[in-house]
Amino acid sequence: MKNKVLITLSYLYLYIPICLFLFGWVKPFIAVPIILISAYCLFSNIKFFPDIQFNIFENRKKLFIILGIIFIWVFLSGIGGFVWQNRWDHMFRNAIFKDLFSYGWPVVNYDGSTPVNLCYYIGFWLPSAFVAKLFNSITVGYIFQFLWGLLGVILAFGLISVWLKKVSYKTLLIFIFFSGLDIIAFIFLSFRHYIEGVPHIEFQTILFNSSSNTTLLFWLYNQIIPFWIGFMLLLLQKNKKYLFFTYSLLILFAPFPALALVPVIIFWELRDIKQTQILCNKLHRLFGE
Repeated sequence: MKNKVLITLSYLYLYIPICLFLFGWVKPFIAVPIILISAYCLFSNIKFFPDIQFNIFENRKKLFIILGIIFIWVFLSGIGGFVWQNRWDHMFRNAIFKDLFSYGWPVVNYDGSTPVNLCYYIGFWLPSAFVAKLFNSITVGYIFQFLWGLLGVILAFGLISVWLKKVSYKTLLIFIFFSGLDIIAFIFLSFRHYIEGVPHIEFQTILFNSSSNTTLLFWLYNQIIPFWIGFMLLLLQKNKKYLFFTYSLLILFAPFPALALVPVIIFWELRDIKQTQILCNKLHRLFGE
């Protein structure tokens, strides 16, 4: 598809929570100029983003089935609380969401002897918390949280399909079942547990973590969904002029994955500098002094 609807929605998915954060946590005389400047950068970036020469809606039946599978995958993840949730990860994430709903922004808890500020990467929950406040209903907030997570995964898969220039069941299966390298560390570090009884793989490789996509979605959804989108936007950019702007959008959502991405960003920048130098040398040889 030649239009940039998917790209625009993906950028807005990352940008809207940042605007909510600026309005809720930063004084207006600082927040408003930052929002205006970043909005200019955002739409300039979208304008110069390469056209998508691929019709993602070519096979509507296949797309409908894929969207249904993604719906089930996200539904089973526990986002929104409609099914069983992993107790440890969802317990404190639900607490953060409830604080964002219950308290004014910025969130400060005055229940103890000393006021405590909420300090966490809260970007994913801000839209659903805003909707919950708007309707004065945390149930509505949880429903919107699920829909927001579902939209994010759909956008991420759409960007992957654009990069591959095809929509396929194989891509979806790899996306869902792709696993990291935890199994290698587990085998070498925890072989004795095959005799004693196999514990959860994530708890046996605590010093080395490379989780599967499903584990990330079911446990760390607030980080991984925005990161999937942000990374694909970086990967699809041909003009790296707005590379750092796109990268900066990830900080509020996933600071640790964003930090791990720094070597990749440096590599892309050095590669572009080298390519620019090569081009300049060719022009110099072509036109002389």
